[in-house]
Amino acid sequence: VLAPPALPQPLCLLLELLPDLVVLAHEVRLALERARELAAMPALAFALAKQQIGLAPASLEAALEMEALGQASNFTTADFAEGRAAFREKRAPDFRRS
Repeated sequence: VLAPPALPQPLCLLLELLPDLVVLAHEVRLALERARELAAMPALAFALAKQQIGLAPASLEAALEMEALGQASNFTTADFAEGRAAFREKRAPDFRRS
């Protein structure tokens, strides 16, 4: 007679899943935040870095050669000029995908 009323089954299931849902929501939030950070990076420089990682050079000399070529090609982009200007002006860069 003094027992609490039973909760509906869907609510019981939701309450059991709630801790997992909170963790998942936090992980999704972190993933979206990281995706926004990556999307704000200079596209060409990011693509070249990913390509260099994927190629996995066999020697230090090959890795340094790839890095030198990548940097040389990046020096001519609008993103490089924007990064340099943002640094001088002490502001966040606004890369436009050049």
